[in-house]
Amino acid sequence: MAALQGLRWDPGVASSFDRAPQPAATHSDNSMHRADQSRRQYSFRSTRRPKMALLPIPRPVADDLSLHHHVLLEGLRTGNGSLYACQYLTSVAMAALLLVDQGYGSLDGVSFDELLAGIAQTTSSGGETGHYHMVGKVFENFARVVALHDKQLYSAPIRAIEKTRAMLARL
Repeated sequence: MAALQGLRWDPGVASSFDRAPQPAATHSDNSMHRADQSRRQYSFRSTRRPKMALLPIPRPVADDLSLHHHVLLEGLRTGNGSLYACQYLTSVAMAALLLVDQGYGSLDGVSFDELLAGIAQTTSSGGETGHYHMVGKVFENFARVVALHDKQLYSAPIRAIEKTRAMLARL
């Protein structure tokens, strides 16, 4: 069954499994046409996609995303960050807060305004000095948000993550 996950049935390609038996001489052309149409209505993906949307993203994908988030955060903590890291972690924070709004996790003690003020301070000082560095409360707040987002990646269904991605794309 696992081998069939990514397959789609193409009615234009005939295989030994989907060839209709040869009609007898007594069958009319109309009955053969109806049999051919009924075979074409079947699709492997019709039942698979809705069920997959209820599952969390695959663990290796969540692991890769989580590692990327933590590497960027660690770079900012040590003063080796970049503008890209600031922008990326801001989008991670926004995604985490949107998922909280959908009911996946909770974040107490950190407001979006605090996160924005902290990232503004980091990007402003980084633009002047060339060293993007998160210190103190700013780093702690982003560390909490990244940890929350890790939990969300492992537990929120694909449907919720896709909805969040679409909301971020509109912003």
